[in-house]
Amino acid sequence: MTIDRHTLALISIVGGALQRPFGLEVAWLPQMAHHPTQPECCTKIGLLSSPGQAISAVYTITSEIRDQAFAETIRSIPHGKVASYGQVAAVAGYPRYHRAVARLLKTRIPGEVPWQRVLGAGGEIKLTGRAAAEQRLRLRTEGVTFAGKRVDLALHQHVFE
Repeated sequence: MTIDRHTLALISIVGGALQRPFGLEVAWLPQMAHHPTQPECCTKIGLLSSPGQAISAVYTITSEIRDQAFAETIRSIPHGKVASYGQVAAVAGYPRYHRAVARLLKTRIPGEVPWQRVLGAGGEIKLTGRAAAEQRLRLRTEGVTFAGKRVDLALHQHVFE
């Protein structure tokens, strides 16, 4: 079985300890905390075993559920506030998936989520050309101020609770 970097490996070793099988990074999502043996947000794609270890299930995160978590997080950013791609990913329960947040925003129907409120690290608009100008204009109409090319994060960074 091939396991790529988008695969979540949840390893059920005796005693419930999570391991890093074959050098893969193991992630533990908050929504799995209640049902680690049958995570609802994942699809079982196979089993792994290694010498001296119990057989372990391997799950892949369904992209629809992940994208839904991102969209809900973005919708929670209030008018006049902003968050980074990485911040959205982490709050949604998928740290280090900032690129998946960007991909989601590229494919969403305009108006479905307040896409203009999501920026690069440090408050930088990562879009180019007309899209960047539109994002800047939308943010300004919400009362967001800029310090040069970056949003003034001291005033406008959203703090998730």
